[in-house]
Amino acid sequence: MKYLAFLLILIPCITLSKTYSELGAVNSIPPSFNCDLASTEIEKKICFSESSHDLGELDFFLGELFKITLKHSPDSLIVRRTQREWLKYRNEYYNRYDIGDEDGFECSRKYLTECYQWGISRLYYLIRQFPEEKQEAAYKEISEVEREMLELWGVGDRKENQIDDFFYSLQKESLLSNIGPDCTYATYNLIKVSMNAVIYRATYGRTCQGMGHSAVLRLACSIEGQYQVINEVELNVGKDYLNYEKEILKLNLNSCAQSS
Repeated sequence: MKYLAFLLILIPCITLSKTYSELGAVNSIPPSFNCDLASTEIEKKICFSESSHDLGELDFFLGELFKITLKHSPDSLIVRRTQREWLKYRNEYYNRYDIGDEDGFECSRKYLTECYQWGISRLYYLIRQFPEEKQEAAYKEISEVEREMLELWGVGDRKENQIDDFFYSLQKESLLSNIGPDCTYATYNLIKVSMNAVIYRATYGRTCQGMGHSAVLRLACSIEGQYQVINEVELNVGKDYLNYEKEILKLNLNSCAQSS
């Protein structure tokens, strides 16, 4: 997952000769299969690589989403075929490094995380074709899986403190964006914080079907006990990406005093 900058923790190096159960804290959410029985290179990467905390969570959610989609689909054959096609792409393209924009590039070794997000988006596409009542039932179960994952990530309930509650909402959105239906993710970095104003950078990335990034600087003001975004400035995603003193001036912090 793309964690918030202020929540990032350093993960120590891991000895791969240990079993998954001995490693213990590699994933807060284990993948959909038993890592102690991992045999293929892809399975080992999902379980034990430095990015395993991302891949394991994606594999877990994809597995749960597949079961939900299969359960509520009017045509189980389409769901199974869609998943088989994704697994075929993942396994065949994993060992390719130099893939361009042709079909399958999302599943090369370099883009394994994106491959999972692509697989998730394919299942969400099928759900959107369901009759309305089956869609509602599927989304209800998906919400329960998301709630379970947030608990395992250590993200609790909403906070009573106004600033903490705003941080909570950003954290929740960022964590869940990586398992969303549209191959995008969101990360947030806090720039300035005060009792009546918060400035943060929002970065959005598209990970399949045409990759790309965009970023904005946002000003949220405390209005009636909650932070609300009242202004934003688009950022140039380039080498000057982290220099935004001029953009901060454009946001006009004084507008928070006028809005409160």
